[in-house]
Amino acid sequence: MKKYDATPRGYLARARDCLLKPEPAYLFYAALELRFCIEERQDTYVQAQRRYIKSVPPANKIGHQAAALRRVFRGNDIFQVKFDFYDIPPAVLRFTPVTSELQKAAEKLGNLLHARDEAPAMTDPWWAETREELLRAYRLAWIACQGELLSPMMINKKGEVVGMMEITGLENKDFMDRFAEVGRSFKAIVSHVQALPDRLPDL
Repeated sequence: MKKYDATPRGYLARARDCLLKPEPAYLFYAALELRFCIEERQDTYVQAQRRYIKSVPPANKIGHQAAALRRVFRGNDIFQVKFDFYDIPPAVLRFTPVTSELQKAAEKLGNLLHARDEAPAMTDPWWAETREELLRAYRLAWIACQGELLSPMMINKKGEVVGMMEITGLENKDFMDRFAEVGRSFKAIVSHVQALPDRLPDL
């Protein structure tokens, strides 16, 4: 039996499968998987900042978690770092936040996770409108799941990097070996971008 993937990308993949199916029931299943995806992605960011957050809200409290993260760092831009260790090709890593727009979409998904007294008629525009809302939420969640960094680079008033930058989902052994090496020097070029320049949502 295939292992159940409870990672953000696992939930996202199942949401995509549901959105590709024509049967109306799968819209509700897609909403559930998307909600789980967004909760888990944001919670991953929160857990990476536990040392800075006095009280950690549960993952299903999306708004409370978002507020806790804003006390550590804020902003909806994608944070990008180009690392150059000089002896291997440079690597570009990104922090892709759960944006305020995605948080609102996640909270709205809750409306689809409760029993309905009566389903709309199949000719009702509600079905097409709901599918569009889910597709929009999926695309935002897809972007949020693309980053390898669990936080932006945090710099104090003296210009010093504070805290440890955690990396996830990067299959680049040469880079990871050098990144983990204590005392290793490298050049980092930091930028903020509005969109992923080399990737587009797959749905």
